[in-house]
Formats: sequence, C-alpha cells, structure tokens
Amino acid sequence: MQLHELFERAKEVTGSHAETARRLGVKPQKVNEWKHNHVPCPLTMQAQVCGLAGMDEIQTRDYVWGVIRERLGKARSAVAFGGAVLIAFMGSVFAPPAESRGVDDARAYV
Repeated sequence: MQLHELFERAKEVTGSHAETARRLGVKPQKVNEWKHNHVPCPLTMQAQVCGLAGMDEIQTRDYVWGVIRERLGKARSAVAFGGAVLIAFMGSVFAPPAESRGVDDARAYV
C-alpha cells in the first residue's frame, strides 16, 4: 500500500483529512504534504496513520517493514551508483598524463 492510499483509508475512518491531522497532532497542511510526498513522512507517523486507518498491529508491522525494505533498496541503489561514479572519477584521476599516451597538449583539453 502506498502512503497516499494509507491517508485515504485514514480519511474514510476519521471522516476528513482535517480530523486525521487533528488526531495526529499536526496541521492539515502537513498531512497534505505527506500524502503527496512533498516532504517525507516520519515512519513513526506512518505507523500512527496505520492505526487511524483501522489496521491492526500485525498489518501495521507489515506496512512499516515494507517501508523499511523499500528505503533500504533505494539506499543500496544509491550506494551502487555512487561507487560507480567514484570508480570512474578515480580512473580519470590516475590515468597517465596525455603526453605519455601520445596526445598533444593542445588537444588534450579541447
């Protein structure tokens, strides 16, 4: 389940996003920002929204672990990309000078 769907389920139970926000102790604008991914919604708050949406403890646990797995997957992808960029950069830093490769200095920086 996506975060916006979770907020919609909470709205069905509470009657409105404003009431959802009140029960969470935040302003309605914050709920809107979280729902539309304008700012990250803290995981603890997502767990509270699960409760408002009528999910039991096991469903809430499963939802939270799904979010954690998703975030870890994105972090692994970012690390892999960063490693590839670093390797490419290091290869260019430690490449032999242009003149030792038979490249004229005037053309080396064009």
